[in-house]
Amino acid sequence: MLPQLLVVVGLAAAPAPDASAQLAAILEEVRAKRHFPGGVALVSRRGVPVASAAVGVRREGGDDPVTLDDRFHLGSVTKPMNATMIATLVDEGKLKWESTLEEMFPDWRIHRDLRGVTLAQLLSHHSGLAPFTSEAELEEAPKLFGEARAQRAQFAQWLVARKPALAPGAQFSYSNAGIAVAAAAAERAADRPWEALMRERVFTPLGMKSAGFGWPAYDDPKAPWGHQLVGARLVPHDPRGSYQLGAVIQPAANVSVSVNDLGRFLDDHARGIAGGPALLKPATYARMHALEPEGSSLGWVVGKRDGFTTSSHSGSAQTFHAGVQVSHEDGLEIAVMLNSPDSVPATAISRAIWERFRAAAPPKPAG
Repeated sequence: MLPQLLVVVGLAAAPAPDASAQLAAILEEVRAKRHFPGGVALVSRRGVPVASAAVGVRREGGDDPVTLDDRFHLGSVTKPMNATMIATLVDEGKLKWESTLEEMFPDWRIHRDLRGVTLAQLLSHHSGLAPFTSEAELEEAPKLFGEARAQRAQFAQWLVARKPALAPGAQFSYSNAGIAVAAAAAERAADRPWEALMRERVFTPLGMKSAGFGWPAYDDPKAPWGHQLVGARLVPHDPRGSYQLGAVIQPAANVSVSVNDLGRFLDDHARGIAGGPALLKPATYARMHALEPEGSSLGWVVGKRDGFTTSSHSGSAQTFHAGVQVSHEDGLEIAVMLNSPDSVPATAISRAIWERFRAAAPPKPAG
């Protein structure tokens, strides 16, 4: 049973028109300098809307405009959502951040170097597992069979029996494989598929009605299409073509959502960081957003920017690009999503939003 959770049914109010116009101008200025077909952005402050904007078209060469209700693919911005789902299991006592692979999978053969690897190390990229960020690496895995949950279990069982790429805990090493193993542990602890856990424990409680999995236009050809860079050209990616993210990669990179619903997710973490009512326990947000020496916390990248502590993540599965950021001190939330894999315009937009909408300086602690 889930504990009683905060259900967010909508944003508090409409963003100010002048602020939204300024946000649209930022998007269009960057689009003119570094072309992308279409994009959306949202700025809020602990759940209070500040500005939102949608520019461009859903598909290169078309004239169907992007809207704020359109779903975009998140790529690795899926990782903070996956970590949030797992955190609900930690809050319930079904898992612990310090649960080891040996404890989570007691009936599996686990390589001696990996037996002490913890759930927290999997989510913070300190497990020592290989990256599995390329098709070539995934081709090393054995043939996987059955439903998505069964495939993730097969992959995880094969992976943890092998010698790790690095000594566990020695250093940060980005790993989609570690996220897949963490998802398999959640599936075993809750006895539910990852997709169902995400819907039941994150999307539904937070009112993220648009959230789903895979390319947005897979089931709705009117939705934004992703684009792939072919030389210097952006070419529409066929959402029903051969390039799909498989079951193993889904927990690391395969959520699609509208910018308004992505804002609901950021709202929850901004409130949780501030100690307000939210999906998880206050101590859980504190652990997830702790400022670690190498910047990688549990599902988030936490660092310092202009004196502010920020939690952020970006991602692309080479068809879309997304980026999110939450400022701890003033609660500023930024979300940017483009239907281009190019990180340069997304980074420029996020930087311009930060400069325009952040507080002049971090608020001083009371007392």
